[in-house]
Amino acid sequence: MKTITQTNTKNRFPYSVNRWPVKKSARKPLVEIALDAIDMERDLMVNNKDTLAFPVGSPVNKFSQKQQVELLNRLENAVQGKPFIGVQDEDLLLEEILETLLTTHVGYIFDMAGTGEDEDDKYWEDEINKIKKVYQLDTGDKKAEREDVQNWFEDAIWWDQDWKIFEIDTRQYKSLYFAPLAKR
Repeated sequence: MKTITQTNTKNRFPYSVNRWPVKKSARKPLVEIALDAIDMERDLMVNNKDTLAFPVGSPVNKFSQKQQVELLNRLENAVQGKPFIGVQDEDLLLEEILETLLTTHVGYIFDMAGTGEDEDDKYWEDEINKIKKVYQLDTGDKKAEREDVQNWFEDAIWWDQDWKIFEIDTRQYKSLYFAPLAKR
């Protein structure tokens, strides 16, 4: 097995806004949506002392709640294009987390909006408008129907899903990134 050492990366992989295959005009509002999704999930985890809800078999499930919060912190930095300590130009774990959080977040926002009976309806409608704006900026589709928008968030950003193809060595990942956490 090849030994991997940590290096300071320039963050060139898909979870960085600088690499998303969307028009530049859509990047800033997309970053805001991604950061909202990360922040909302991290708050739920910390407040409920819970872990991320990922499908059975996902390597994300092999990490403790504390480690998953740290993964969200790393992802937050990566999404903003900030340099971070990494082992390579890609981090399949972060990519899987971002894709899952972002697509789940978009679906949740659409589901929460629209009854007309809730004082938060204005908030949810504003969030939907942000999501539709990203879709419209990138595709030029002014109609922005819910199904088209959700499909775009699920498929268009992710030109590959390598985390489903390649196995992630969670033991090695933990030893590289989380051994220092255990000493805190």
